Amino acid sequence: MFGREEATIRAVEAGADVILMPPDLAAARRAIMGAVESGRLTEERIDRSVLRILQAKERMNLHRNRLVDLSKVAQTVGIGSHVAVAQSLANRSVTALKNERGLLPLRGSAGARVLSVTYRRRSDLRAGRTFNSRLRATYPRLRVSYVDSETTNQEYSALARRARSMNLTIISLHASVRTASGSVALPDGALDLVRGLARSGLPVVVVAFGNPYLLGEFPQVQTYLTAWSGVPVAERAAADGLLGRFEVSGRTPTRIPPYGIGFGLRIPARSTTAN
Repeated sequence: MFGREEATIRAVEAGADVILMPPDLAAARRAIMGAVESGRLTEERIDRSVLRILQAKERMNLHRNRLVDLSKVAQTVGIGSHVAVAQSLANRSVTALKNERGLLPLRGSAGARVLSVTYRRRSDLRAGRTFNSRLRATYPRLRVSYVDSETTNQEYSALARRARSMNLTIISLHASVRTASGSVALPDGALDLVRGLARSGLPVVVVAFGNPYLLGEFPQVQTYLTAWSGVPVAERAAADGLLGRFEVSGRTPTRIPPYGIGFGLRIPARSTTAN
C-alpha cells in the first residue's frame, strides 16, 4: 500500500488532469511539485493537463462568464434527464464479485422473511434509505436494522440470532476508504457479524457502497456486490441489480484481491421482474 502523496503522483501519471478533493490539498501540491523537481513528472506533462483544463473552460465559455445564475440552477441540476443518465451509469457500474450459492438474482418472494442490516455513520441518516425502501417494495416483511461504530456487541449478537430465523440476510456497508489509515473503516463487531453469518451457512448477501476492498476482511462471504458509492442512484441500482431488474455486468476498474482489473460476474435479469 502507499500513502496519499504517492496516490496523487500516480493519479497524474495515469493521466488525471485534476486531483479531485484531496484530503490534504497542501500535501497533494507538495507531492506534485516534488515529483517535478525530482524528474519523475515533467513540466511538459503538467502543461498538458493545464492546457486541457483551460480548453474545457473555454468550451463552457467560462473565460467570458464564470458566474452562475443561481435562479436557473434548478433548471439544470437534478432534472429528470440528468437523473436518468446518472441512474443508467449506476446500473452499469454495479459489479458482482461472488455468487457462489447462486442466490442472484434474488427470487423476490413477497412472503420471504428478509433481514437488511445497514452499516453507516451515525450522522449519515440518508445512507440505506433508498436501498431499503426499494427492497421493501418487493419484500413487504423486510426487517431493517441500522448499525454504526457505537453499536454494542450485545446488539450485534441479537442481530445474528435474528438472522437465523430469516430466509435471507442482506448486509449493506457504507464504509469509506481511508487512505494510509491502516483501517478498513468497520468496527470489530460489524466484521464479526459478517464473518459469523458467512460461516453459518445461512443465505447472506453483502453489498459494499463505499470501500470495495472489504471483501478481503471476510473471504468466507459467498455473495458479494459492490456499488462503489452510497448516493441514491447507486443504492437503487444495487437493489434492482440484486432483484434482477437488469443484467448486472459491471467490471472492476482496479484490483480487488483476489480479483484482477476487469473482473465481474454476469448476473442475468429476471424477465418477469417489473421495474
